[in-house]
Amino acid sequence: MSESGSGRQGATRDAAGANRVAATLLLWLIVAGLAGLVWLEAQHPFFGLPLTHPVNVVLFSLCAAFGVFYTAFIWFPRRDRTRHRAAAPDRLTDNQAFDDYAAKFGWDYDNGGRYRNLDWDRYASNEHRWRLLPDGTVHDTITIMRRERSTVAAVHFAGREPTEIWSGHITTTADFDRLMEIIAAYAAGQRAEG
Repeated sequence: MSESGSGRQGATRDAAGANRVAATLLLWLIVAGLAGLVWLEAQHPFFGLPLTHPVNVVLFSLCAAFGVFYTAFIWFPRRDRTRHRAAAPDRLTDNQAFDDYAAKFGWDYDNGGRYRNLDWDRYASNEHRWRLLPDGTVHDTITIMRRERSTVAAVHFAGREPTEIWSGHITTTADFDRLMEIIAAYAAGQRAEG
């Protein structure tokens, strides 16, 4: 994969960790605010209780327990959530996951280009190029193009003329597998004709 292909995913790799840190900081700001309210209540001249009074100790303890419980909730996912994720088909909505799964089938990130007056990331495969011209250029090639998180098109270029084989959304490995079947059937038909 080219440098630009791996560089565009840099921000998404640590997103989960950064989100957890932000959630933890926000949580402890809320805990500090609640503890501050307990402290302010203790300072009231008429009905404030001393800070060491059992009522205030219990309230401070509840604030701390709230913070510890939700910190554990943020940093240690429950088992049923991870089991549910493992049972679902692998998601391909981030760039690195899509690149890695496409590479298993021989499709490598091949920079970007314009198609339908839009910018697309392109994926090329040597297995899907055929009919060499006398000058050494390839006449027929199939390209997978991807935009945003899940918009994908498979296009057959005969010379410079594009023929769209399929377009839609790919969000899971099962969707990508179906696209591979569609491309294989189309390529077999084209090679039989030519």
